[in-house]
This record gives sequence, structure tokens and C-alpha cells, in this order.
Amino acid sequence: MRRREFITALSGAAAALPFWGARAQGNAVRSIGLLDPGLPELFAAFQQSMRELGYIEGQNVSYLRFSAEGRPERIPQLASELIARTPDVIVTAGPLPVHAVLERTSTIPLVFAALGDAIGSGVVSNLAHPGGNVTGFSFLNTELSEKRLELLRDMLPGLQRVVLLADAATSSPAIESTEAAARRLSLTTNLLKIKGPDDFETAFSSASENHFQAMDVFSSPFSIPIGRA
Repeated sequence: MRRREFITALSGAAAALPFWGARAQGNAVRSIGLLDPGLPELFAAFQQSMRELGYIEGQNVSYLRFSAEGRPERIPQLASELIARTPDVIVTAGPLPVHAVLERTSTIPLVFAALGDAIGSGVVSNLAHPGGNVTGFSFLNTELSEKRLELLRDMLPGLQRVVLLADAATSSPAIESTEAAARRLSLTTNLLKIKGPDDFETAFSSASENHFQAMDVFSSPFSIPIGRA
């Protein structure tokens, strides 16, 4: 996800919360809990966007910042610690942080962004009316599974073998739709799941040793560092 899309998603969803407009009035300082899975520059951009909307830290808003620093195993504990601080709203990204928050609170409003398939991952049952204490933006990652593979095939004529790289929180529907698309395109795939940063090197080595020609990386806060390399 590009920086501008992330900012628009987060700040737009926050502004859409019915409770936010009502509770942000007056002189009270409201708190926003930031559960960052490992995207510090994007959450910093969100805070900058909030300043541009008139939410000034120390004046009418404060931030409770918790970062997993790219280590998904830290998310559950951080979610518990953040919820214990009872922020007015929690902002996060990715299926693992979203589920960690929803498993621990049904009252603190949650805004999610960069969620590939909100329905498939079980976060909401209806995009138009998500219900409960959750709102945010869901992207068409599942629907675009075949298109991503088609693009890989266009880039690499003769492509036959593709590694599917996903973190442990990737929803089953996203994986299943990609594997189904690969079968339609007569591509051989191998699914490799990442549980933490130490697994990336093993995954790359496995892909190379087994002569796979390309890698389809599922969108995830924990896979974005691959694009920075």
C-alpha cells in the first residue's frame, strides 16, 4: 500500500466513527491507541494527517504508541497492554493486530486499514454495515489473486513455478483463491508461511533450492519490509 492510500484509509476511517465527532468536541483531550505491527513511517504519516485535520497532540488529542517492530509474536501482548490503557479509539493495520484487539475488547472502537479481506478474515460479516466496535477499509486482495499471477506470467514468459509467501495471519480465503487461480493458469505453487523475521531467509533459500521462478507475496504489515530490500 502506498503512503497516501494508507493515510487516507486511516484518517478517513477515524473521521467516519460516529462516536469520534461527538466525543472530540469541547476541550477534552482524547486518546488514540496506535498498534503498529512494524510500519512506523506510515503511522507517523497518519499522525501528520491528523494534525492537518486539526487534531494537535497535547491540545485535543494524545497518542498511546505500541509497536511490534515487525515481530508478529509480540502483537497479542501489546494489544493487551494497549487496551489496559483504555484509549478512546484504537488504530491498527493487518489481520493479526485487528484480531488481537477484537479478541480483547468489544467496547473500544477499532479502526483498521491495510486489511486485505475483512470478510474473509472474519473481522466483519458485511462491508456496508460492519457493526460492533470495528470499522475501516478492506481491499480487494482476494479478488485480485488471479490478476497478480497473470501479471507475473506476463513479466516472465514461460513461468511455471511460483512461491506463495504469506505470514501466519493471512486468511485462508486469500490463499485458497490464489491457489485456485494458479490451477486455472496451469502454474505450480508452493505455499510458505512466515511466523517471524527469522523465517524469511529460510523461505528464500527454499524457493531458490527448489527452482521456483517467481514469488507472489501476500499483502501484510509483516511482508512490506520485503519491498524495501
